[in-house]
Amino acid sequence: LLKNNFRVNYELGHAWFYLDSVTSSMKYFRESIRLKPDYNLSYVGMGDLYKDKLKSTPAALTWYLKAYGIDSNHRKTNYWIGWCYNDLEKYAKAIPYLEKVVETDPANTLAVIELGFSLYSIEKYDESIVALQKVLALQPKPELALYYAGLCYVRKGEKAEAVNRYNELAILNSEYALALLAEIKKLK
Repeated sequence: LLKNNFRVNYELGHAWFYLDSVTSSMKYFRESIRLKPDYNLSYVGMGDLYKDKLKSTPAALTWYLKAYGIDSNHRKTNYWIGWCYNDLEKYAKAIPYLEKVVETDPANTLAVIELGFSLYSIEKYDESIVALQKVLALQPKPELALYYAGLCYVRKGEKAEAVNRYNELAILNSEYALALLAEIKKLK
């Protein structure tokens, strides 16, 4: 009855996405885009499909960037663009998108950690630690934030601070504790 309604097609795309039918999901997202080319969430849906089901980060990024062209303030779009750039090891490109998410939603743990990782990856250790502090104040502390902060301290040669992060990870019985410890042991 509502086959020409872009929202119905969009929702059908999501339904098929969660039923793991890539072909059907893609068909309905594409139809939603055809019916309403300026509906950014259909592009986000296509990005999710390529990221999660087809495991193609470059293709996912293309779709997220199309969604960004329609609505540059959509948090999920900005987050996934940043994530895709990190996954493609284009860390500097990820930063502005992740910063945009953190500016509007400072409590977004995933975005803060992803930003911290980007900054760490381009050797901006102090900036990474500052970014990660936003979530290191939370309880329980996110393990990945502790790990990246610990790695930053290792790269800065601040063994005592790195050991503090290791101890926190060990208390949490985190799988990251041993990886951080191995990096700490490389310090003289």
